[in-house]
Amino acid sequence: MGEFQQNRILELEKSLNTVKEIAESSLKYSLSTEKDEYGISPAEIYSSVFDYLESNVTNLYGIHHLLLEYGITIPPQLEEECERVLGLNERHYKYSLYIEPILAVNDLPDRLASSTKAERVQYEKLRADGEEKSKKSKSGR
Repeated sequence: MGEFQQNRILELEKSLNTVKEIAESSLKYSLSTEKDEYGISPAEIYSSVFDYLESNVTNLYGIHHLLLEYGITIPPQLEEECERVLGLNERHYKYSLYIEPILAVNDLPDRLASSTKAERVQYEKLRADGEEKSKKSKSGR
């Protein structure tokens, strides 16, 4: 396996772990202030935990799609977990209520968004809740 493939697999795994960590904390996750290799932290880039979750969900979906499209083998356990979290297989993910609305309202590599009114309402509610939680945590309440 080449360096490109290895890096994408690592990126896929990192996005998966971040998505699960945020979803499983019911959006009570705190944005890290630790700077990455570019000298920027998630807290400096994202206005809310929901924005960070949305970025990671779409990234996870995009990398997964890219690897499959190029025929790059994803370790079976990692692929199964990605598909479960993204709702691409029959196994239900307990925290899909945070992920499904994001997938419904965003254009993705292999499809354009075609969300229902209920999905858009749920997405906007999650976004508003995430922004409210971020405001509270920034103000120290």
